[in-house]
Amino acid sequence: MRKSLLSLMAIVLGALIVASLSVGASRSETFGLKAALDARQEVPRQAVKVPAARGTFSGTLTARGSTAKIAWRLIFTHLSGRALQAHIHRGKLGKAGPISVTLCAPCRSGLRGTVKVTPRVVRAIKSGAAYLNVHTRKNPNGEIRGQIRLIQGS
Repeated sequence: MRKSLLSLMAIVLGALIVASLSVGASRSETFGLKAALDARQEVPRQAVKVPAARGTFSGTLTARGSTAKIAWRLIFTHLSGRALQAHIHRGKLGKAGPISVTLCAPCRSGLRGTVKVTPRVVRAIKSGAAYLNVHTRKNPNGEIRGQIRLIQGS
């Protein structure tokens, strides 16, 4: 009787461990995102100076296991012309980096969207090594840029 009770307890304990691991693996994380965009942050510097150009990026990053998405909104004003595209790049403050995610092409102020992102992009955002920039015909390398910050409590 004692052996069967111990066996039953071991089975129950094993089932609880497996259940707790699977619950932890499917747990999702949600973070708010913000970036203030301007010309001073662009690297390399603008080809055509547009000091009044400004923008804001806001969003929510939801990560669950190896899948993640960003629901975003982009607002900008006083660009040198039409916004041809906007991207999230991997790169630290003051450094240019590779494009990781295209948000829109062409873009208009006030646009919203949702985009899937890789675990690598999630790590870059969490470590402060991701930025967003908006490109125009006169400034094809980027007209305005802002580092993406995590907003706690979102």
